[in-house]
Amino acid sequence: MPTDYLMLRGIFMPAGVTPDQVAFYVDLLKKVRETPDWKDFIKLGAFNDTFMTGADYVKWVEKNEAMHLFLMKEAGFLAK
Repeated sequence: MPTDYLMLRGIFMPAGVTPDQVAFYVDLLKKVRETPDWKDFIKLGAFNDTFMTGADYVKWVEKNEAMHLFLMKEAGFLAK
């Protein structure tokens, strides 16, 4: 069966971090995405350059978690 698959990547922080701590890393990653090295890396086709934070990111993770659970079950990759 032909299959297309995109490996999910994300950055998570532990529960209890402060909004300032989250903002620090969001800002840092925004700066990284503006560097010439990052832009060249993306042009090589290494990653999808989507950037999400907050509720949008949570919704995306939940949707993709459900999809991956379905795919793993269908493929027989989950232990019984």
